[in-house]
Amino acid sequence: MPILLWLIVVVLLVRVFWPEGSWSVIRQQESSLALLQEEIENLRIHNNQLTEQLMAASHDMAATEESARWNLGLVKDHETYFQVTDSEE
Repeated sequence: MPILLWLIVVVLLVRVFWPEGSWSVIRQQESSLALLQEEIENLRIHNNQLTEQLMAASHDMAATEESARWNLGLVKDHETYFQVTDSEE
């Protein structure tokens, strides 16, 4: 009977410390999970910021105009657009 008990203990210990089900694999997966949860939270914060900007832009014509002028290079009818470049000669 003691031999059977020792055999069971050995099998359980091998199962715990073997790479497929070992504590090291579980710890690696837990750290990967923590990193993914942090990344998800950062993306959630960024998404909320973008939503706030979108809501502000849709209700504020000045913000919409500023965005169009800055991002698309649009100018009004009575304006003249000048582009200054640095010549590397």
